[in-house]
Amino acid sequence: MNRIAWILGIALAASSCRNSCQDLCYDMADFLEKECGITVNDADIQTCVDEQAGVDATDRAACRQFDGAKQIEEEWGCEELEGYFAASE
Repeated sequence: MNRIAWILGIALAASSCRNSCQDLCYDMADFLEKECGITVNDADIQTCVDEQAGVDATDRAACRQFDGAKQIEEEWGCEELEGYFAASE
């Protein structure tokens, strides 16, 4: 039982260590699914997260501006977001 709790703790800690640009990958994928009817697969989300791992403080600050669907839609919209992922309907 302790081993399971330890593994879950590591998984939770790792997921909370994402930067704002990595979080935006999930927000954009969520927007595509909910607002555009486009499903983004886990591998494409992970690619986005991996690509955002080393962004600098300026980029992270810019990513923090997009904290919801309204801001994402105002900046990109459905068609433009598709270009960030190899999305499939």
